[in-house]
Amino acid sequence: MADQQALINALQNLVAAMAANNNNIPVPTAHVPILDPFNATSPFDLGTRAGSFAWSQACSPLTVKWDGNIENLPPFLIALRIRAQEVKWDAPPPHGILTFTTQGANKNLLQDYHSITPAMTEAARVARADPRAIQNSLALYTCVKNSIAGTLQTTMFDQGGNLLETQDGCSLLIRLLGFTTASSLQLSIDSLGRLQTFDPTSCNFDIGKINTQMLHLFVLATTGQRQLGEPEKLQHVLTCYTRIQQPAVWLTWVTNQVELFDAGQLTNCQDFMNKADAKAKKIAAANGGVFGGKTTTVQDDIMAMFSQKQKLPSSNKRKPDSDGSSAPPTSTKLPPWVRHFKKSTATDAEHYKVGDSKEFDGKTWYFCDCPLHKDRVRFHTHTAESCRTRTRWIADGSPPARGAAPSANPADGNLPSPTPVDAATPIGAPSPSATDEATVLLASALSQVGHNPLVSEMIADALNTLQRGA
Repeated sequence: MADQQALINALQNLVAAMAANNNNIPVPTAHVPILDPFNATSPFDLGTRAGSFAWSQACSPLTVKWDGNIENLPPFLIALRIRAQEVKWDAPPPHGILTFTTQGANKNLLQDYHSITPAMTEAARVARADPRAIQNSLALYTCVKNSIAGTLQTTMFDQGGNLLETQDGCSLLIRLLGFTTASSLQLSIDSLGRLQTFDPTSCNFDIGKINTQMLHLFVLATTGQRQLGEPEKLQHVLTCYTRIQQPAVWLTWVTNQVELFDAGQLTNCQDFMNKADAKAKKIAAANGGVFGGKTTTVQDDIMAMFSQKQKLPSSNKRKPDSDGSSAPPTSTKLPPWVRHFKKSTATDAEHYKVGDSKEFDGKTWYFCDCPLHKDRVRFHTHTAESCRTRTRWIADGSPPARGAAPSANPADGNLPSPTPVDAATPIGAPSPSATDEATVLLASALSQVGHNPLVSEMIADALNTLQRGA
């Protein structure tokens, strides 16, 4: 009985002891999830997996590398700005490292680099005391070092005199930019000239590519002494857009935007570029996926088509006339008097007669009184007696019998006067006609109704009909 009581007492003492120990055990803290490994205020804990991952991401090479070529600088800076936003290098001081104050104004290292000097970056490095800011500076240094190539990398890291004494990312970037003409006046002048003469055909009328190229030129045209404001940027963009004359819907839209710019309602260049890109995509979607940009108007294209059609091929030989006579080929140099029917310009001048001949360029040319020859040529290298056109003309009773011309009897010499003696119209050249006038009118009408597919198709059919009948 005593043994049982002793066992009970021992168990009670054990339970009491365990309870006392439990009261002394600290309660574990609740787990706090890491929502942002790049938190702007906390330094990276490299002893944890999350901190080590964030650090390696911040130091990794950019997707765009820079070899020192000034044309590749804007894409490199854009990639660096994206990285800065991701890992919080652009956070406000004291944690961020990209903001510098000069002449009472805040400047961003990646956008206003031309206004920041090596002395300013060194002073910022010395004054930097925040742990996260120190880590950011080292991460920027490692990232930039891993993202340069070519002669720039060789100049910076293979020449001992160019090495930095500290691993400060801001100082490294300014040193690299100093090896190029990134902020020179000559580069600014050249970039402004390219902006003023920007040809949309160089980007195949892709509005997105045009916007990218112009934004890069804006970066290169900026210096510490000259900043491009929003109105100037908008003016350059509108000038480029107005060079795109087709499609008509685009030209109308751009014309309206010019009016808004004049009224002061366009103030942000990037927003305007985004709207232009969206407009171009809508036009392309309504046109089977093709934007159809051109620097020529519809009238220019149509007139060029007709001009090409009316040109006579200089290499082809001229076909014989319907009478089978040997008319002079187009390549032969014709006498200046080949269409004259009188011996001088006087009103009472003597008319040429059948049998008259003249020499030109070593050949004998004979007068023919028949008025039916092509281009009203009166002198030929064959005689009038052998001309079959003249033979048929006489056999048909001459033109008066058919009402073709007033009294064209060879006997009285009263031949029709087709062209003045001093006429400058070349042989075979097309003369103005109602067809040409109709073409111009139809071309003008087509440009006015370009947004109406049904009417446009009808006018185009009419133009094609004129072309086939010309």
